[in-house]
Amino acid sequence: MRSTFGGLGTMVRGLNTQQVALETMGHNIANANTPGYSRQRANMTTTYPQTIYGQGGTFQIGTGVSVQSVTRIRDAFTDKQMWAQLKSLGYANAKSDALARVEDVYREPTDLGLQALMDKFWSAWKTVADNPADLGGRTVLREQGVALANAIQTSAKDLDNLISDINSTIKQKVTRVNEISEEILALNKQISRIEMGDLDHANDLRDRRDLLVDELSQLTGAQVTEDAKGNYIIQAGGATLVDARNTTKLKYKEITPGLEPTDADYGFVRTTIIVDSPGPEVLANFSGGELKGLIESRDVDAKNELDNISTMSKFLLKEFNLIHRVGYGRDDSTAYNFFGAQQTAAPANDNYTDAANWAALFGTATPTDGDWIKALTVNKDLFDEVSGLDRIAAKTANSTDLSVGQSDPNSGAATVGGSYSGSQTKDFEVYIIGRDASGRVTAVEYRTRTNGGAWSGLATATATTTSDPYLFTLSDNMTIRIATDPDNTLGAAGSMAGDRYSFTVSQGYASGDNALRLAEALRSDVRDTIDSIDPAFTDFTFGTGISLNNFYKSAIGTLGVQAEEAITLVERQELVVSQVDVWRQSVSGVNMDEEMTDMIRFQKAYNAASRVVTSIDEMLDKLINSTGIVGR
Repeated sequence: MRSTFGGLGTMVRGLNTQQVALETMGHNIANANTPGYSRQRANMTTTYPQTIYGQGGTFQIGTGVSVQSVTRIRDAFTDKQMWAQLKSLGYANAKSDALARVEDVYREPTDLGLQALMDKFWSAWKTVADNPADLGGRTVLREQGVALANAIQTSAKDLDNLISDINSTIKQKVTRVNEISEEILALNKQISRIEMGDLDHANDLRDRRDLLVDELSQLTGAQVTEDAKGNYIIQAGGATLVDARNTTKLKYKEITPGLEPTDADYGFVRTTIIVDSPGPEVLANFSGGELKGLIESRDVDAKNELDNISTMSKFLLKEFNLIHRVGYGRDDSTAYNFFGAQQTAAPANDNYTDAANWAALFGTATPTDGDWIKALTVNKDLFDEVSGLDRIAAKTANSTDLSVGQSDPNSGAATVGGSYSGSQTKDFEVYIIGRDASGRVTAVEYRTRTNGGAWSGLATATATTTSDPYLFTLSDNMTIRIATDPDNTLGAAGSMAGDRYSFTVSQGYASGDNALRLAEALRSDVRDTIDSIDPAFTDFTFGTGISLNNFYKSAIGTLGVQAEEAITLVERQELVVSQVDVWRQSVSGVNMDEEMTDMIRFQKAYNAASRVVTSIDEMLDKLINSTGIVGR
């Protein structure tokens, strides 16, 4: 016989069940915008039936409903896809950010970029080649050299600062990885304790743990498995960061002797990440994530750009200096470097391949790639107030190399000087038309012809009388001094009868021809030029057909392509992650329309159960208060 109050118990269970369902729905709505939240569902099941014995035998009658469990709606497969894509996104973001900062180092394309400064340096050499006697042009050239050297030095320092910033970021990321590992371990313990015996579900704790794994995957490219007790086993960098009982910390170390020393070429600290465990140190090796991107940006991308800057510095200190060293200044000085420290003696073969030649430039016989950058300054000897500008080697020949013919060998010897500003071979003939009693020449006249053509008319030379012998300035910036001698013979002006001095200035003596060679060295392959100067030179900085200008353009172009590829990778990964997130949200996300529908459904069920309770209550009231009163 069924209990009189059995139906009331059934409805009370129904009320309680619908209330739990409504509260679960309310929890979903409250967390609709909570990062990482997975919607939850109250799983209802019928309660055990009651056996009733009737006239026809036994039968089962239901006793209502109860909430068997409250579970979260989550797709483990989608989570694994998300973690794999977040690993790639973290790597791409780190690479893209670092490459963008490397591009900023070169300041291209702006007036402050290296390309603009190299163009100005080239233009300054062309100006000196066109007007080699102009001190203003030489001053501009020297200062453009300073600007270029400073820009190269600044670029190297900016890259060094970038590397330092990357090291600091790596340190912060490692600290965050260890914090996440500790929190996941604590969640593992709480979840396994709550879910012991498969009687309960730690829904909110699991959401928090999965959200931390999202972050950890983006940082390290972590791989996640789950054991039978619900613990996450997380591996990254070649170590098990988290298991059911322990965490393995990653350790940030600036210098690890024998494993990752300070960079040998440029001296920056190559920070390492090691697994903090007993025994020999083991380097963490990440398969993806931000840490892999940061390490690669520092050790590959930034290092490559330092190598490019070092290569440019080598060219300027080697081949460019060689061409300058063999040239001559306005004062016939030679063997001066344009860049770097001045050596006390000319280096063997002028090529800096002999270690003995490096002491003045680097202070060491074994310079590193970084030493070439540090040595790149304009030679301080070119800043000498008296003769610094004159030492800029704009011509390829020395006036002392010119032989001067004399009509009378017994007359005073002549010395030719100056800076030839012509561009063709020119013959000079100089005649004495004035002298004093001691034999000092006081006046001359001269004529010239170009490339063996007709002679010009006679011209009188300007004399400088502050020295003995007097200095006479001829055309094209050439000068001549004639030694005081009693045998100096006079001729009448215009007669060409006095002592004659003749010499020829070839095009190679032009005071701008070496400046032109130096200008061309910036934009053309210097192999032919160097071979004509020093056939023994073999230590060329660039390959065949490559100049400083196109080397730099190629380096900038390569960097631009790499940066663009990194941006494209980021955009592609963001799209993939967004799509996977859509899939995840379609399963786990809170849909307000669906929750409102459930709210109406549960509310109706609750109201209906309440009405049944009211009906049963009325029946019991009738039974208790209105029966058994006949005859009273």
